[in-house]
Amino acid sequence: MSTFQPHTPSSSPKRKLRPESPHRDGTSTVGKLNFLQSDNIDEHFEHIHDSHTEILNYLQLLDAYTQKTQMDLDQLFDRLKNNNQHLSTLLSSIAEYSREVTEEGSATKTDVSRILNVLNDLRDSPNLEELMKRLSAKQEEILKEWRSYTAKSTTDLGKSVSINQHNILNKLQSIETQLGGIKIQNTFGEFRSRVESLAQENSKEVNAKLTEVLQALQLLNLKDKSHNPEVSLNDLKQADLQKEYNDLSRNYSDLEKSYTDLESRYSKLESRYDAKIQRFLELQSDFLKLGEESKNLKSSMADLDASKYDKVHELHSRRVRDLRNVTPLQRHNRIASMPLQNHFLKETNNSDLEE
Repeated sequence: MSTFQPHTPSSSPKRKLRPESPHRDGTSTVGKLNFLQSDNIDEHFEHIHDSHTEILNYLQLLDAYTQKTQMDLDQLFDRLKNNNQHLSTLLSSIAEYSREVTEEGSATKTDVSRILNVLNDLRDSPNLEELMKRLSAKQEEILKEWRSYTAKSTTDLGKSVSINQHNILNKLQSIETQLGGIKIQNTFGEFRSRVESLAQENSKEVNAKLTEVLQALQLLNLKDKSHNPEVSLNDLKQADLQKEYNDLSRNYSDLEKSYTDLESRYSKLESRYDAKIQRFLELQSDFLKLGEESKNLKSSMADLDASKYDKVHELHSRRVRDLRNVTPLQRHNRIASMPLQNHFLKETNNSDLEE
């Protein structure tokens, strides 16, 4: 920045000085600028130039801040848009999760109700007594049928044994005549050893007949063992009751375990749902804060008077235009500070953003 230099005879010797006016009076003040002295004109021009430079700097700063504010507004708009999208996604996921929780809660409630009903039925003593009565009646019926069948079987067995015994005696008599004079006894205990000895010596026909005799003896032994049926029936009754009780206990344990598992699952679902609700409230609070910041920024931008900036910009443009029209002889008097280029302003703005 250069200062304004006044023209003096020594600075430009080729230029002729104008003659003094004949009307000039040493004591007269007509036609003079009393507030300007020859020694402070340079200071006034320096002050004007400094003011112009300062105004230009302010304009550059204002332009940079305006661009930075515009970029901040764009970023804020993008953030608000992204937040709106995330909030919409979160609301959709919360709605879907709420639907799933509701469905699972309904299913769990139905299962719990069914389990409680079954437990109440099992704990109901009249039902258990009725079940025991039905079991006792059923066992009595089985016992009667078994007794009747045993009696019938015993009668049939006696008849068949008598018939078989008579047939066997006849066959043994015929065998005796064939084998050579063996006496037949009417008791089965004595001739059993004889039958076994004959089984080792006789032919296939004799062995078949002796096998029939052994089977008849086994039937007689079974008849002797079947005189006390009450012991086996009581054992059967106790075994059936014990089996039924074990089945009921196992079903009760399984139902209780299922109820505990369903209750734990329901607690986990409830805790997850509470966490989702808390996250939603936090995001809603952040969204409201961003909205308040946006409103404050818009209000602060509205307070700026754009007309002042337009007037200063117009003044600067007019001064630059005037400087372009300066003649070559006047160009060395002062040098006007030109505004920065756009690319420099962009670099300044980017450096401010990085800071």
